[in-house]
Amino acid sequence: MDKGKIKNLLVLIVLLFLIATAYAEEKPRVAVSNLQAQGISQMESNQISDFLRNSLSNYDALIVLNRTNMEEILAEQVFQYERCSDRDCAVKLGKILGVEKMIVGTAGSFAGEFYIDVSYVDVETTKIEFSEYINFKELRDAKQMGDTLSGKIINRIEGKVEMSQPPIVHGIVEKTEKKEVTPKEKQIKRPFTFRAGWRSMLLPGLGQIYNGEKEKGKKMILY
Repeated sequence: MDKGKIKNLLVLIVLLFLIATAYAEEKPRVAVSNLQAQGISQMESNQISDFLRNSLSNYDALIVLNRTNMEEILAEQVFQYERCSDRDCAVKLGKILGVEKMIVGTAGSFAGEFYIDVSYVDVETTKIEFSEYINFKELRDAKQMGDTLSGKIINRIEGKVEMSQPPIVHGIVEKTEKKEVTPKEKQIKRPFTFRAGWRSMLLPGLGQIYNGEKEKGKKMILY
Protein backbone atom coordinates (compact mmCIF):
# COMPACT_ATOMS: atom_id res chain seq x y z
CA MET A 1 0.00 0.00 0.00
CA ASP A 2 1.48 3.37 -1.02
CA LYS A 3 1.85 6.36 1.29
CA GLY A 4 -1.09 8.21 -0.28
CA LYS A 5 -3.52 5.38 0.46
CA ILE A 6 -2.18 4.99 4.00
CA LYS A 7 -2.64 8.71 4.60
CA ASN A 8 -6.22 8.62 3.27
CA LEU A 9 -7.00 5.61 5.46
CA LEU A 10 -5.66 7.35 8.56
CA VAL A 11 -7.71 10.46 7.77
CA LEU A 12 -10.82 8.29 7.37
CA ILE A 13 -10.18 6.55 10.70
CA VAL A 14 -9.77 9.91 12.48
CA LEU A 15 -12.96 11.25 10.91
CA LEU A 16 -14.93 8.16 11.93
CA PHE A 17 -13.58 8.49 15.47
CA LEU A 18 -14.59 12.17 15.66
CA ILE A 19 -18.07 11.41 14.34
CA ALA A 20 -18.50 8.58 16.84
CA THR A 21 -17.35 10.89 19.64
CA ALA A 22 -19.81 13.57 18.57
CA TYR A 23 -22.69 11.09 18.68
CA ALA A 24 -21.58 9.68 22.03
CA GLU A 25 -21.42 13.12 23.63
CA GLU A 26 -25.02 13.81 22.64
CA LYS A 27 -26.13 11.53 25.46
CA PRO A 28 -27.01 13.66 28.50
CA ARG A 29 -25.80 12.64 31.94
CA VAL A 30 -28.93 12.26 34.06
CA ALA A 31 -29.59 11.68 37.76
CA VAL A 32 -32.92 10.60 39.26
CA SER A 33 -33.52 12.03 42.71
CA ASN A 34 -35.44 9.96 45.25
CA LEU A 35 -39.06 10.95 44.67
CA GLN A 36 -40.82 12.74 47.49
CA ALA A 37 -43.51 10.59 49.14
CA GLN A 38 -47.12 11.81 49.20
CA GLY A 39 -49.56 9.49 50.95
CA ILE A 40 -47.13 6.55 50.93
CA SER A 41 -43.99 5.84 52.97
CA GLN A 42 -40.67 7.34 51.93
CA MET A 43 -39.30 3.79 51.75
CA GLU A 44 -41.95 2.88 49.17
CA SER A 45 -41.23 6.08 47.26
CA ASN A 46 -37.50 5.30 47.27
CA GLN A 47 -38.22 1.87 45.84
CA ILE A 48 -40.30 3.42 43.05
CA SER A 49 -37.38 5.81 42.41
CA ASP A 50 -35.06 2.81 42.05
CA PHE A 51 -37.49 1.16 39.61
CA LEU A 52 -37.49 4.31 37.46
CA ARG A 53 -33.72 4.80 37.72
CA ASN A 54 -32.93 1.19 36.79
CA SER A 55 -35.40 1.20 33.91
CA LEU A 56 -33.96 4.40 32.42
CA SER A 57 -30.44 2.97 32.61
CA ASN A 58 -31.47 0.33 30.06
CA TYR A 59 -31.84 2.96 27.32
CA ASP A 60 -29.02 4.24 25.11
CA ALA A 61 -30.46 7.77 24.86
CA LEU A 62 -28.89 8.88 28.14
CA ILE A 63 -26.31 8.06 30.79
CA VAL A 64 -27.95 7.49 34.19
CA LEU A 65 -26.03 7.99 37.41
CA ASN A 66 -26.69 4.99 39.65
CA ARG A 67 -27.88 5.31 43.23
CA THR A 68 -24.62 4.12 44.80
CA ASN A 69 -22.58 6.80 43.04
CA MET A 70 -25.18 9.44 43.92
CA GLU A 71 -25.11 8.55 47.59
CA GLU A 72 -21.30 8.56 47.72
CA ILE A 73 -21.09 12.02 46.13
CA LEU A 74 -23.85 13.46 48.30
CA ALA A 75 -22.41 11.95 51.48
CA GLU A 76 -19.20 13.90 50.83
CA GLN A 77 -21.22 17.10 50.39
CA VAL A 78 -23.53 16.36 53.36
CA PHE A 79 -26.53 17.03 51.13
CA GLN A 80 -30.00 15.66 51.99
CA TYR A 81 -32.04 14.99 48.88
CA GLU A 82 -34.99 12.93 50.11
CA ARG A 83 -37.34 15.91 49.67
CA CYS A 84 -35.81 17.27 46.49
CA SER A 85 -38.89 17.67 44.29
CA ASP A 86 -38.77 21.26 42.95
CA ARG A 87 -36.71 22.92 40.24
CA ASP A 88 -34.38 24.92 42.50
CA CYS A 89 -33.42 21.84 44.50
CA ALA A 90 -32.97 19.87 41.26
CA VAL A 91 -30.53 22.44 39.90
CA LYS A 92 -28.53 22.51 43.13
CA LEU A 93 -28.45 18.72 43.30
CA GLY A 94 -27.51 18.40 39.63
CA LYS A 95 -24.53 20.73 40.04
CA ILE A 96 -23.25 18.74 42.98
CA LEU A 97 -23.61 15.48 41.04
CA GLY A 98 -22.05 16.92 37.88
CA VAL A 99 -24.94 15.97 35.59
CA GLU A 100 -26.68 17.87 32.80
CA LYS A 101 -30.25 16.83 33.60
CA MET A 102 -32.19 15.98 36.74
CA ILE A 103 -35.40 14.00 37.15
CA VAL A 104 -37.28 15.00 40.30
CA GLY A 105 -40.86 14.73 41.51
CA THR A 106 -43.26 12.87 43.74
CA ALA A 107 -44.71 9.39 44.13
CA GLY A 108 -47.87 8.90 46.13
CA SER A 109 -51.55 8.06 46.34
CA PHE A 110 -54.67 10.13 45.77
CA ALA A 111 -58.36 9.26 45.50
CA GLY A 112 -57.66 5.54 45.87
CA GLU A 113 -55.01 5.41 43.14
CA PHE A 114 -51.23 5.65 43.02
CA TYR A 115 -49.23 8.01 40.83
CA ILE A 116 -45.72 9.06 39.80
CA ASP A 117 -45.24 12.68 38.77
CA VAL A 118 -41.79 13.80 37.55
CA SER A 119 -40.08 16.76 35.89
CA TYR A 120 -37.04 16.71 33.59
CA VAL A 121 -34.86 19.69 34.53
CA ASP A 122 -31.91 21.19 32.66
CA VAL A 123 -29.26 21.94 35.29
CA GLU A 124 -27.50 24.68 33.28
CA THR A 125 -30.56 26.66 32.15
CA THR A 126 -32.68 25.74 35.24
CA LYS A 127 -35.57 25.14 32.84
CA ILE A 128 -38.12 22.35 33.30
CA GLU A 129 -38.03 20.84 29.81
CA PHE A 130 -41.08 18.64 30.33
CA SER A 131 -43.09 16.78 32.95
CA GLU A 132 -44.53 13.28 32.85
CA TYR A 133 -47.25 11.62 34.92
CA ILE A 134 -48.61 8.13 35.27
CA ASN A 135 -51.24 6.62 37.59
CA PHE A 136 -52.05 3.03 38.53
CA LYS A 137 -54.39 1.03 40.75
CA GLU A 138 -52.08 -1.19 42.82
CA LEU A 139 -48.76 -0.42 44.48
CA ARG A 140 -47.47 -3.82 43.41
CA ASP A 141 -47.64 -2.57 39.82
CA ALA A 142 -45.07 0.16 40.59
CA LYS A 143 -42.18 -1.60 38.81
CA GLN A 144 -44.18 -2.09 35.62
CA MET A 145 -45.38 1.52 35.80
CA GLY A 146 -41.78 2.65 36.31
CA ASP A 147 -40.89 0.89 33.06
CA THR A 148 -43.83 2.53 31.31
CA LEU A 149 -42.94 5.97 32.65
CA SER A 150 -39.28 5.60 31.65
CA GLY A 151 -40.42 4.82 28.10
CA LYS A 152 -42.54 7.99 28.08
CA ILE A 153 -39.55 10.00 29.33
CA ILE A 154 -37.27 8.59 26.63
CA ASN A 155 -39.87 9.38 23.97
CA ARG A 156 -40.02 12.97 25.19
CA ILE A 157 -36.21 13.26 25.15
CA GLU A 158 -36.11 11.91 21.60
CA GLY A 159 -38.99 14.16 20.53
CA LYS A 160 -41.35 11.33 19.62
CA VAL A 161 -44.34 12.48 21.66
CA GLU A 162 -45.73 15.82 22.68
CA MET A 163 -47.63 15.44 25.94
CA SER A 164 -48.05 13.51 29.14
CA GLN A 165 -51.03 11.59 30.43
CA PRO A 166 -53.22 14.19 32.21
CA PRO A 167 -53.36 13.97 35.99
CA ILE A 168 -56.37 12.58 37.84
CA VAL A 169 -58.74 15.12 39.37
CA HIS A 170 -61.01 13.49 41.93
CA GLY A 171 -60.64 10.15 40.19
CA ILE A 172 -61.55 11.52 36.73
CA VAL A 173 -59.01 11.58 33.94
CA GLU A 174 -59.64 14.40 31.50
CA LYS A 175 -59.19 13.48 27.86
CA THR A 176 -56.96 15.73 25.80
CA GLU A 177 -56.50 15.65 22.05
CA LYS A 178 -53.02 14.80 20.81
CA LYS A 179 -51.26 17.10 18.43
CA GLU A 180 -49.06 15.89 15.59
CA VAL A 181 -45.44 16.81 16.16
CA THR A 182 -43.60 18.17 13.13
CA PRO A 183 -40.07 17.00 12.26
CA LYS A 184 -38.82 20.48 13.15
CA GLU A 185 -40.39 20.26 16.62
CA LYS A 186 -38.95 16.79 17.11
CA GLN A 187 -35.42 17.99 16.52
CA ILE A 188 -33.55 18.65 19.75
CA LYS A 189 -30.94 21.37 19.38
CA ARG A 190 -28.18 22.48 21.70
CA PRO A 191 -27.00 26.06 21.93
CA PHE A 192 -23.91 26.65 19.79
CA THR A 193 -20.93 26.23 22.12
CA PHE A 194 -17.15 26.07 22.03
CA ARG A 195 -17.40 22.27 21.85
CA ALA A 196 -19.50 22.52 18.71
CA GLY A 197 -17.20 25.20 17.30
CA TRP A 198 -13.97 23.24 17.46
CA ARG A 199 -15.67 20.25 15.91
CA SER A 200 -16.73 22.40 12.96
CA MET A 201 -13.15 23.64 12.58
CA LEU A 202 -11.87 20.06 12.43
CA LEU A 203 -14.53 19.00 9.97
CA PRO A 204 -17.51 21.06 8.75
CA GLY A 205 -20.64 19.21 9.84
CA LEU A 206 -19.36 17.79 13.14
CA GLY A 207 -20.51 20.86 15.04
CA GLN A 208 -24.00 20.51 13.57
CA ILE A 209 -24.12 16.83 14.59
CA TYR A 210 -23.04 17.76 18.11
CA ASN A 211 -25.79 20.43 18.24
CA GLY A 212 -28.46 17.88 17.31
CA GLU A 213 -28.74 18.82 13.62
CA LYS A 214 -27.74 15.36 12.44
CA GLU A 215 -29.09 15.46 8.89
CA LYS A 216 -27.55 18.85 8.18
CA GLY A 217 -24.24 17.67 9.61
CA LYS A 218 -24.23 14.47 7.56
CA LYS A 219 -24.85 16.45 4.34
CA MET A 220 -22.01 18.85 5.11
CA ILE A 221 -19.59 15.97 5.74
CA LEU A 222 -20.60 14.06 2.62
CA TYR A 223 -20.65 17.04 0.30
